[in-house]
Formats: sequence, C-alpha cells, structure tokens
Amino acid sequence: MYSVTTRPAYRPAPSANMQDKFRKDMYWKMKHKLEKLEPENLRHLPLLPRIAVLDEALAAGLIVPSKITNKTYSSPEGGRSVSFPPVPTGQRFSSPTKVGYSSSLQGRDLGLAPNPSLAEEIGDRHWRIPERRLRQRNDRKIVRYLRKQLRKRMQQYYEDEEYEDGFETIDEKPEKVPTETNPGPFVKYQEGNGKKDIFSQYNDVGGRLSKEGSFVDNGPFPPRVVKSPNLKKLYELQSEQTETDETEVDRVKAPSPVVNGFHAKGVTFAEQEFEIVGRSETPRPKSASELSVLSISSNSSNRQVPDSLPDICTTPVPSQNGQESPPQSSLDDGKKIKLPAISKATPKEKTAGTPDEGYMDAVESELRKVEERPDTRSSVESVGIQRPAFTPVQTPYPLPVGRSDTCDYLKLNYKDTVDAIVKGRLDVKCHINKRIIRMYISSNISDSEAERNGLMEKVYPQLRLYCKERGYAFQMIDPNWALKDAIVDNHSHQELCLKELNTARDISMGPNFVTFLSQKYGQCVIPTTIPVEEFKKFISLMQSGKESYLASHVNRNVAGLEKEKTSDSLKSNTDDKTTENQTQNSEEESEDKKESEDKGEASAEGTQENQVTSQETDEALERRKTDREYDAEMSILNMWYKLDDNMVPPVYRLQPISSQYRDINHRDKFRRTTAKQHWTSQCKRLEAIFLNYIKDVTDDQQRIDEYIKSTIEREIEEGILNLKDKPYDTVQWFRRNITDLKYNLTDFSAKDYIDLVTDENDQTEIDMVKTKRLHDLMDQKMPSKVSLAQMHEYSVSWHQDGIKPDKNRGHLLYVDKMCNDLFSIIRGKIDHSIQKKTASRDAKKRLYDEITPHVTFVRERSRDFNGRKEVLNRIKEYVRVGPRKPLIIHGKSGYGKTSVMAKAAKDAPSWIKSGDPAVVVRMIGVTGDSVHIRQLLRSMSLQLCYIFGQDTSLVPQDYRGALNDFNSRLASATPERPLFVFLDSLDQLSDENNGHALQWLPLELPENVYMVVSTLTEDTYDTFKTVKRLFGNSDNFVEIPELPESDAVFILEHLLEQESRTLTDEQHDAVLKAFRNCPSPLYLRLVFEETRLWRSYSTEKEIWVPTAISKIINMLFSRMETQHGEPFVRRALGYITAARSGVTESELLDLLSLDDLVLGDVSNHFPLPVRRFPPVLWMRLRHDLQWYLVEHSADYEWTYQWSHVQLHQAAVERYLNQKDKAPSYHTALSELFMGVWADKKKPYPGRDAGSLRYVDSQALSHTIVSPTGKVKTLFNLRTVNELPYHLINSNQFEKLKKKVLLNFDWLLAKVRATSLRAVLDDFHNAMLIEPGDKELKLLADCLQLSETALLRNPLELATQVVGRLNDIIRKDKPISIGDPKKYPNMGRFMRQAKNAAIAGFIPSVTCLTPPGDVMYDLLAGHTDVITAVTASMDGTIAMTASKDKTMKLWDFRTGRVTKTIEGTGDQIHAIRLCLNNMYAVTAETGCIRFWNMRNSQCQLAVDDLIDPASITAAGNNSQIVVAFYFGVNIMRSWDLENDFQRLQDVKYRKTRVASTKIGHCAFLSIQVVIMSCMRFVAATWPTRGMPDQENWCIH
Repeated sequence: MYSVTTRPAYRPAPSANMQDKFRKDMYWKMKHKLEKLEPENLRHLPLLPRIAVLDEALAAGLIVPSKITNKTYSSPEGGRSVSFPPVPTGQRFSSPTKVGYSSSLQGRDLGLAPNPSLAEEIGDRHWRIPERRLRQRNDRKIVRYLRKQLRKRMQQYYEDEEYEDGFETIDEKPEKVPTETNPGPFVKYQEGNGKKDIFSQYNDVGGRLSKEGSFVDNGPFPPRVVKSPNLKKLYELQSEQTETDETEVDRVKAPSPVVNGFHAKGVTFAEQEFEIVGRSETPRPKSASELSVLSISSNSSNRQVPDSLPDICTTPVPSQNGQESPPQSSLDDGKKIKLPAISKATPKEKTAGTPDEGYMDAVESELRKVEERPDTRSSVESVGIQRPAFTPVQTPYPLPVGRSDTCDYLKLNYKDTVDAIVKGRLDVKCHINKRIIRMYISSNISDSEAERNGLMEKVYPQLRLYCKERGYAFQMIDPNWALKDAIVDNHSHQELCLKELNTARDISMGPNFVTFLSQKYGQCVIPTTIPVEEFKKFISLMQSGKESYLASHVNRNVAGLEKEKTSDSLKSNTDDKTTENQTQNSEEESEDKKESEDKGEASAEGTQENQVTSQETDEALERRKTDREYDAEMSILNMWYKLDDNMVPPVYRLQPISSQYRDINHRDKFRRTTAKQHWTSQCKRLEAIFLNYIKDVTDDQQRIDEYIKSTIEREIEEGILNLKDKPYDTVQWFRRNITDLKYNLTDFSAKDYIDLVTDENDQTEIDMVKTKRLHDLMDQKMPSKVSLAQMHEYSVSWHQDGIKPDKNRGHLLYVDKMCNDLFSIIRGKIDHSIQKKTASRDAKKRLYDEITPHVTFVRERSRDFNGRKEVLNRIKEYVRVGPRKPLIIHGKSGYGKTSVMAKAAKDAPSWIKSGDPAVVVRMIGVTGDSVHIRQLLRSMSLQLCYIFGQDTSLVPQDYRGALNDFNSRLASATPERPLFVFLDSLDQLSDENNGHALQWLPLELPENVYMVVSTLTEDTYDTFKTVKRLFGNSDNFVEIPELPESDAVFILEHLLEQESRTLTDEQHDAVLKAFRNCPSPLYLRLVFEETRLWRSYSTEKEIWVPTAISKIINMLFSRMETQHGEPFVRRALGYITAARSGVTESELLDLLSLDDLVLGDVSNHFPLPVRRFPPVLWMRLRHDLQWYLVEHSADYEWTYQWSHVQLHQAAVERYLNQKDKAPSYHTALSELFMGVWADKKKPYPGRDAGSLRYVDSQALSHTIVSPTGKVKTLFNLRTVNELPYHLINSNQFEKLKKKVLLNFDWLLAKVRATSLRAVLDDFHNAMLIEPGDKELKLLADCLQLSETALLRNPLELATQVVGRLNDIIRKDKPISIGDPKKYPNMGRFMRQAKNAAIAGFIPSVTCLTPPGDVMYDLLAGHTDVITAVTASMDGTIAMTASKDKTMKLWDFRTGRVTKTIEGTGDQIHAIRLCLNNMYAVTAETGCIRFWNMRNSQCQLAVDDLIDPASITAAGNNSQIVVAFYFGVNIMRSWDLENDFQRLQDVKYRKTRVASTKIGHCAFLSIQVVIMSCMRFVAATWPTRGMPDQENWCIH
C-alpha cells in the first residue's frame, strides 16, 4: 500500500525535449514556485492523493528514477503491487524488428516519460516478452489491441454520470478498474489453451503489468514516479519534520481514496514538486479523512481524468487526546475540509486522530458549501500557493469508428426541436431541411437513349421551373445521358451511380427514383476489388485445372500406346486351338447354346456402352482447356488485379485501364476508340473467367451475385427492393415493350435493346442466362414492391435503327406520351410531398433554418475532434475566472481554430455549474447570410429575443440599429440564464458595412455573458490587427499552436481506420516527414486525402507529396484537370470561386452549358444530342472533390463552396488571376442571373443560328395559387442578391443602373424579398465605384427618407418615390440644346413607377419631403420608447433617455452606443449635455438630476420643487444649467464649474411657454439633431446687481 509523504522542494532539471511552449511554461512556473518555498513553510507543501497520471510533471522535465522503472514495489501489509513501464516518451523507440513503426504506440497509448538519459539504460527492454522478442505481427497486434482498449476506456468515461466537485465515498461509485484480486483479462495465459497471451504484459490502457498480474494505473496514460536529483539539503529539512511522526500506529487496510470522483489504483499522483514513495519510506499512513482540499471543481458532464489536481496543504489538527495530530490540509480562509472516510464500514470505536461526530458534521457542511459555491468571473487571489479554480478538461478523443453520436443528442418532435434550437440548445438532434427534389434516372445506356433525350428537352426544364415557383430546387441525376459506354479509366462508374442514388434517396423531399427497365438486362460489371481468399481460390482452381489437364493428357497418351501394342501382338499370333470332342449329349449342347446366346447379348451391350463412354470421354477431353489456356487465364487475372495491402482487410484491386492502354484518355478519337476496344475484349475475358469459376469459389449467393449482376439490377435493388416499406410516392417504373424485337435479332441495332450472344456457328441468339435474370427481376422481385399504379407500360414496333423519333412517327408519339405522363405523374407527387412535408414557414422556422447548418457543423466537427487540450483549458478558464471581455482565439490558417471553436461550443454549457445556459453559435461562412455583418447581427438578435422572451418585431433592419440592438440584448443574460456567444472566422466577414472594422464587437461584456471569437493571424486579413488595436495586450488572447506529431499520428490512424485503410511503413514515414515541414491539421487532412489514392504497390514517385499547403492544393487542381479535362475543371471551379455565395448545382450546369469553350472540348469525347453539358461529368468531378467542396445554405438554397479558405485562395490565384480573368466569370454569372439565354438560342462556333441550352429563366418572382385558393408570391433571392455583385465586379456599371438599381420592378422585388437595407447596401457598393453618380445618390436618399413607410408596407414604393421625386424629375431639363439631363435615366424609372403592375396610390405632384442636403438616419438601441433626446454643441454626439430606465450616449460618426447609464428611471422628459459633455442633466416629474458621464453616477438630485421643469444650458462651455418651473414661475440656475453651486432663484412673470413633446424615436443626423422639443435661450447674468426680478420675461 502506498501513501503520499511530504518531500522537500527541489529545482527540476530541464529535459532535453523542451522545445514546445507548454513544457517551457511548466518548467519556469515550477522554478518560480520552488524558489519561494522556505523551510518554515514546508508544512504547506501541497500533497495530492492517489491519481492515475503524471503528464504535466513529466512534461516539465522531471526525471524518472531508474530504480522505479526496473523494480516492482509491493506493500509490506499485503497491499497492491505495482510496476512501471520502463520506456520514456519524447524519444522515438521502435520495435526491434521493425524500425519506426511503433512510435504512435509509445507516444500515445503508453504515454511514457520524456527522459532521454534513461533511454540508453533501458534500451529495447520494453519490447521484450520474456525469453523472446516481439515479432512484427505481434507488434501490430499490440498496437491495435491497446488502441481498442483505450477507446473503450475513454467511452466508459464519456458515458459515466456527472459528479459535482468534492469527494465521493467508495459506496457512491464502484471502482472503474479491476482490483488486485481480479486481474480480469490481464492474465498471462488464456483459459482453454496453452498459448501465451501476447497482451499479458499490458493493461487495457497500455500500462505494463507486474509479475503478480496487477496493473499500474486506471487512466489513459500510465503514471510515473518523480524524484528530484538534488535532495541533499532538502532531505535534512524533511528528516527534521518526519522524526516527530515516527510513532507506531495501527495500520488500517482501506480502499484507495476517492478524489474528484476518481479512485487511486495502487499508485499515487503528484505535481512537479513532489515525490511518490513506497509505504516502507513513509513513517505512518494518513487516512483519507485527514486530507483536505484547497480548490475543487468539476463541471464536465463526463467523468474525466484530470491532468492537474487541486493543491492540498498540510496543517496540524488537534486530536481527541489533546495532542497534535499529523498535518492536515486547510482552505485559504482557514476552514478545514476533510475527506470522507475511504472505508466502507466506519469503525465504531474512535481511534487516535479520528474526529468526533460534530467535526464530521462540520466536514459535510463544508463539502456542501464547496459543491454549491457560486460561479464567479472575478479573479481568484492566491495566497502563498497558486490554486487552480476549475477542473481541467480531459484530453479530447474522437468517437470510435462505428460508434454513433446519436446517444449524445436528444431526439424531439419537429416543433420542440425548432423551439430548442432557436433558444440556444446544442444537445438536440436537428435535421437540415433541404428544399430539394432530387430524382435519379436508372436505365441502360444503349436502350433508352431516345427517352432520356426527350426528358432532357421537354420534361426537366419544366420540372425545374415548377419546383422553383414553389420554393424548391429540382435536381435531375441521369448518369447515362450523352454516354455511349460506361468505360472509365478508374472503373468508378457503377460506384458513382450507386452513391448518387443513395444521396438522392436521402435528401429528396419528393420522388427520387425512376427506372426504364425494359427488355435488356445489361452487361455484367466485373468487381473492382476481390477479397484475397476468393482471388487465391480463383488461381487455385485454374492451377488445379491445368494440373488435371496435364495429368489426363499424359495418361491418355500412355493408354493409346498400350492399346496399339496389344492389337499388334494379337494379329501376329496364330489360332492353334484344337477342336474338342463333339460327341456330347444333345441336352448338354442345347444348354450350352442357350447360355452362350445370353452371354453374347450381355457382351454386346457392354461393348456398346463402353464405346459410347469412350466417345464422350474423348469429346470431353477435346473440349477441355489446354494448359496454355489456363496459363492465359491466370496471366490476365494477375495482370489486371494486384494485391493492395493498404485495405483492411487486404484485397486484390482492379488496375486502371491506362496501366495497359495509355490512349484511353487521349484527345485523339481514333486512338481513344482503339484503347476502348482492347479493354472491352479484356473485360469480356475477365467476365467469362468469373462466370466459369465463381460457383466453385464460393457458395454464398450474395458473393456470386457480385460477379454476375448488371448495374441496373444493383440500382433497382438500392432504389426499390432494399427498402423496408413500399415506396408508393418515391418510385416510378416506365416499361417499354418492343413487340417484334425477337424477330429482328439480326439487325445491327438489336444488340442495344436486348441481350444477345453468338453461338458456335456464329449465329445470333438471345442470351438465356441474362434473360432469365431479367424476367426474375421484372416478374418476381419488382411487383412485390411496386404497385400497378407505379408501373407504366408502352408497346412500340421495331425499327431497323432502334427507337428513332426522328425517323418513325410511332416512336415520336410514344416519346411524347411518355414525357407527358412522366411530367404529370412527377408533378402530382411533388405537390403531394410539398403539402405533406411543408408547414407554415413563420419567422421562427426561418430562423431555425438559418441556425441549423451552424449547429450541424458544430456537431460534425466536434465528433472527430482530437487533442488541443491546452486551448480548451484556456477557454474553460476564461468561462470560470476570465475577464469580462471577449476571448480571442487566433492562429494561422489551417491550424484547426474552427474545430476548437466547435468543440468548445459543444462542451461550454457543461462548464457552468448553475443555471440553464444558452449558446448562440455562428460559424461564419457556413451560410451565405452569415458573412454579411448586418444580417449576422440581426440573426443573433432575433435568436436572443427567443432565448430571453423578447419581442422580435423591435429588432431593426439597418446595420447601425442591429449593431446597438445586439449589444443591448446581451445584457438580458442572468445567472439563471447565462449566455455563450461563439463567432468563428471573423476574417470571413465581407466588406459590406465595413464588417472587418469590428465596430460591432463589444469591448466589455455584461454579467453572465461569455463571448468567444476566432480569427486568422495572417497579414492578408486586417481582422487580427483590428482586434489587437481594440484590446491591446490583454490576457484574452489564446493562440492555436502547431499540431504535435503525436496527435498527428493519432489523427491519421483514426482517419485511416474510418476508411478501413492503412499505410505501409514507407508511406507512413513519408507522411510524417512531410508533416514535420508543415505541422497543421489542414495539411494533415490534405495529405490524408492524397493517401486515399495510394496503394501498397505504389511507387516512390507516386507517394511524393509537396511540403506546403498551396503546393498540394495546386497538385490537386492539376490532377483534376488531367483526369477530367482542363477546360471543364478550370471553368467549373472558377465559377464556384467567383460566385458571391457559391453556385447551386442547377446554376453550375447552366453555366457550363452556356460556356462554348467547355462544350467544344466535351463534344470531342461525347456525342451531345442536345447542346447541354452532361451531368455525369460534374458528378465525377464532385466525387473526386467530395471533401474539398461542401454545400452551404445561401438564399434558402444549397450552393457549392470551398471547404476551407486556403482552398478558396488557391483557386482565386490559379483560375481568377492567372488562367482566366475574373471579369469573364462575373460576366457569365451576370448573364445567367439576368436570364439572357433563357428560351433563346445562343450561337456557337460553327453554327451562327445557335441552339437552345435549356437553362432556367430568372424571373424576379413567381405567383402561385395554393389548393386552398390563397395567392402566394415567392421571390428569386438568388437573382436579387447575386446580380448586383456580379455586375459590379464585371465592370458593367451602365447595365447595373439600367437593369438593376434604376429598374423599378427589380427594386420593388428586392425590397419585398429582403429589406430596404439590403437595397441601400447595393446602392452603397455601387457608389463606391462611382461616388459622383447623381442619379444613384438621389434615389438612395429618397429611399432612406421613405424607410419608415417601406418598413411598414413595401408596396408603397411607387407612392414614396413619385411623391418625393415627381417635381425634381419633371423640372429636369437641359439648360441648352444638346446638353444632357441631370438625371437621364430617372425619367424611365418614374414612368415604370407610375405604370407599376401592382395597384397603388400614385400622387400627381410632389406631396412628400424631397431629398435635400440634410439626411436623417434612425438609430436603434433602446428596448422601449425614447422619452428625451439632445445633442452636443459640436453635433458629434447625442444623448437619449428611454422608458427602459437607461440613457445612451451616441457617436454620430460610427452610429454606435459609446456609453449606457442604467437605473435612470422611466419618467425623464428632458435631457441636456453640459460642461463640454462632462455632465448630463435630466428633468423628470419633481426632480432634476446631474449625471457624471465619466463614472455614470448621479452627482446631485434636486427634488424640493414638485412642479415639472424645463432645462437648458448657457455659457461658452454650457457650464450654467437653467431650469424653469412653470407651476411656481421660478427660474433656477447652477454653476457646474463651482461644484454645482446654485446661483439664485428668479421669480418671473407668467407668460405662454411652448410645451415639450418627445417622440418615440430620436432622428439623429450626422451634423444636426432635429428634435421636437423647443430650445430655450437664456442669457448669463452676474451674481450681483440683478435687475428687478418682476420685470423678467422669457420668450
């Protein structure tokens, strides 16, 4: 049994491995603490109870004594025996048999000490099993076994209950690890066999076991024992202290103590200052009841193994006999908290040192106080010794592969889910509502070409428009359109089809599968991978057949030679037999004759049978393959399939076609066709081999089907047959029957519509094997899932060229009818799905749709999060004791700050002990609206309204209003409802409203509010510089360091395990070598994506990776251009990069269809029946870029964007700045959104007449009538938001004015679809290009004046514009003939307004205030009615008062609230700024108050007169305050410069004075403040020689 003893302090020696900042900080922190430790304070040296790990102490450079690593210690009293792993971390130790492989095992699974000096002494002893070394296979087994056990242990910790701070007894929680009497799985020999278990030397987390079978630790890392190398002086100090304690006491056997919910298992835990020694070195044991805790805190929802524990100081506690007992621990304030008894049974008799019952009651009371202590943000003053104020977070690990995180989230109904998400809960499972109808078209390539062409021309455009009018996006997935074959170099066509089918089934909100299965089954697809066992069986069967052939052929030759020899010998012999006696009995002769006849008949029959059998055997031998044919089969199989050990389990992988036929991707059509013909021949031979041997290889029918199924059968299985329920609304089957096809099998085109084979006589006949499978599929399987209403049959006659609508009228009518039927059926299914699934989209559900992508993103990123423990500890420390400022997380691009933010946002609610915290999280860039600061602030303000139960209608639309409203609503947080705000990637904010200036970021947070933001530190972005300027060098900055190599190894192996892959030693070393040059998580992920293409047989050149992120991204782009075609990849990725918020799939296909450069290159490879881009090419590119491109929500649609900012930067540099120019992309995008080529033929080289591209129209709005008769208008948000941006960036300023900003229909649509502020933002961006444009300024000023009316009713736009601009435009005439008008385009705009389609009141003359020189803006920030307003003398600031009991000071230049004074009352009716804005004077009923603007305190309150007063200021600096009391007719004045001295009361004659009326809003100008209250003018007068007071009259 081990106990903790006080050891003198010592100076730790720095280790050789102290390059990282964390270890340096720990080292110098310890050095500073130990220097202050004096001998007289030795009793205050902290002691820590038994805990599992010593990572921090070891990381600080402490040395592990070699005797500890070489010996096993046991308790003299029968306690636990322990041993320690002998190998230190920090050094690269490997298995003796395989250099460099097991570094991850030592660095992570074992977690050993960084002691380089110990390495030489220990050597490779750690990798030895007694009497033999570990082999490479066992080495790998150990790695996998220990990792598996480690994940189980971490999962066990995750699933445990949350325990509050303090200690728990043994009875409260059973121990997590086995006891010494139950070693469990850690025995040396397994039961039932005599083989030695290779895991017998390790526990379930990687620690070494002692010879007795007990284990070392109970945590994820083994403990170490710390001892100072310099102990000479301190040993003397210790001996003086311990001599008095060497009395004999009863040794009580008790279970290990419990601290913070963890049991110490046979080992002890100490920080850097202490030593852990055996029981024999301790003078007496200390029971757990004698220990006390300084600072205890545990808020994590999961049980954690802390890396550092609270310090425990020792103070003498008097015992019952009056003597001083051994040192006990105490709190800072002197209150003693003892631990509960660690034994299950409390002794009845009191022993020496046992406290009485009253004392134990006091202990329990103190423990309750510790558990219930309030959460505070104030800094904790340390007395003597620094104490942690919170429990450090555990080391984050990703979820094990295969384990779902569903159990971590609540599953509620839709209504409750919406309510929980908008109220700031992240622990609720939410589903993203993608308003998409995605339909997969399943067909053979050759037999349905006419039908698919008809759908492309007649059906798909109509369905896209129909869905768009109802707020949905229609996506057609036809992987076979425009293809003549499915030959792809990497054989990925079938895998791609099945993946797209599953995606359509998962996300589609309506019909998702249509099949055209008819009379052709299709070609069988050979497998791309074959398990090793099956491949070996194929080879074995061929080898056996070859050996059998050789053996039978030799035997047959030998038998033939013997037969010839026997025949010759019989012919050469003479018949010398003599005749026998013929004088026999007549009866005997008759019997012999009869017997001979019977024998003759039997002999004849036997001879005939032998002749037939011999003939059949000869024919079989002649049909058998020769040894050369067997060799050819094995040769072709070995040529096209190679063993890939990088898969788990290993497989034989089909090689790319280009490995044998390099011309498969050649631009020359002839060479490409020749390569395809060669591969087709090889493919048929492989198919024949598999069909011949597969039934002998395996009896599993499922495995047999993998070799003989066609693609269309697999698609039908995934889309129909494998579904649990019958798909009544999602599946349709269109079946065509060619009645006379079987009579025209000799036609050249017949093979495209039915499966044919050629017999031995070169006669064409139907393939009965495939026909049988087809009939089984159509007549047996599909009818069980598809109803008659879902089957649609058509009968047509045959034409010698196949189904040709352009040659056969019957075929034309058939195609038209089929297209009409499909459109009607799919339209009905879409209507049914929309009515069933779409609920009313109120404001709350629209906010839910905005928040859900952010919450889902947080969930995905935190699921696979690993490491970064120090950063999470800093964030948790900020939550507990941090400053009342936002916490800034910053780091280089690609260092994983977004993942850290996601993990912190998920875990933050568990870090607060009390209250129901709400979390507002925005990962900027995940949605299109989040990159615009005005929309971002408004969205968060709306969510705060739902969290705190406030009115959402008061949230302003404009930027300045949203800015102040957001800051004011943060103050709504309470201790019962604390608030977390996480904002990731401030650098991704757009330039609109100067978002990068961060004027909206609060410099000081209200109580109970915690804000964490992140940004990049690169000089490319000004965000970090702005943050440093705002906060200076404060302690609220946390930098993301480089990713440690040990974490990188773990992450890489976790990613490989997710993909069921591994790497060879050379490949693993290549990855780590490259990572050392760029140690960032992004680079590691990019390298991992490259390793997915690596095979175990890849050459050294193929596994080379660049050592920079930009280079590896450019290598990716180059490979994509080579594989998919350079024009297509360049233009597709360029469009995605140039778009403001990405592009949707339909938009991208339309853009590529309008790009003649792309279609010209595609037409060289694919015959295009319609001038339209083939969707399958985009599907292939998207499949290869599945991690690099992500779908984000923008304008209620889903667009493709780059997954990381560095990918976007690399694409901008490669495509927008080098190969093409950005304006060309923006021009194409502007033409698309203007609908230039919708329903219009576009010319292309070689055809000036052009052809239709079947692109979508871009109408500004769509009006539909619901089944209930309600008229509903939906707006094209993509057009109104994207078009101005692309016109500006393509330098089409005149078109921007005519088509957009000075177009009344477009202006009205955007005001109705978005907001007036969004329109004003477009005007602002345009005037940045042309600041002197008078037309834009005039209309912008007019719209700003009309803001109040348009916010109430956007349909009043025509009334407001005509009522304000009518006279201005009517009088706009040229000064002289030939001179241009001042507003040349406004006349057309006014005519459009007067003739608008929407009826409205159109004034004939100017009846509203026209725009002038003074413009007004509405500033919002109060939560209630404004009652008073004033401005400073220089017009730069203003002061407002409101019924919300606050006063706010405004800065006109920024529009921000610079100061808020609370508790001012709700009856203020007048306010003045005085003495150079140092004081604010307020007047309310019966009281005048003087407020100091510096400290926000009331300096003087005058309440002796109950009459209402009007106040004003006089003097050069407004130092004189004058108040008029109307009821008593008294004027009173004060001098603010002389300490509020009251000058003199003046009685004046009553006269008429205008009353003051204050409106509900304060209209503030940049230069002037227009107030509805009257300004009074008062002259200063001397204090002496006052004139007659009766003659004063103020007018």
